[in-house]
Amino acid sequence: MPNLRKWAKGKDCQLRLMGICNHDNTTTVLHHVRRGGVAGIGQKPSDLVSIIVCSECHAACHGTLGPMKEAPDTDIIDGMCRTSQMIGRELGL
Repeated sequence: MPNLRKWAKGKDCQLRLMGICNHDNTTTVLHHVRRGGVAGIGQKPSDLVSIIVCSECHAACHGTLGPMKEAPDTDIIDGMCRTSQMIGRELGL
């Protein structure tokens, strides 16, 4: 499998949180989504359970922007779907 973390760098943010996203693809990383019991303490989910996010959306995913600027689960799911589509389309996975 290709290295999805390297592949994500330079891609457009797929979370696109309104009022938070900086739309700067020079800051994008692969954010691992910790939902559904797929990871525990000290464990990271598979790279397939992820979203390409800019630095500001990444901070919102980790809750470091404050409680009023956290990423809602519906946006997380939408971002995962967009990222999965990109993986399928660009990498054939």
